[in-house]
Amino acid sequence: TTKYFLYAVIYAFFAPLALLLLLLAPNVISFDPQMLGLTIVIIIIISVASLSAAASLIQKPGEE
Repeated sequence: TTKYFLYAVIYAFFAPLALLLLLLAPNVISFDPQMLGLTIVIIIIISVASLSAAASLIQKPGEE
């Protein structure tokens, strides 16, 4: 169970980072403040979803 929790935490950290890089890469030269707000909202949504998925993984006992 601890192994799954570790994976979920790592995923919750790196998935938004990867998405942020993906979204920002084309827009580095002409940076749009509106895009930044949208990106932050998306990152928050993904983080919440990842953490709730991690929580549901933790609540399943005995699945190794």
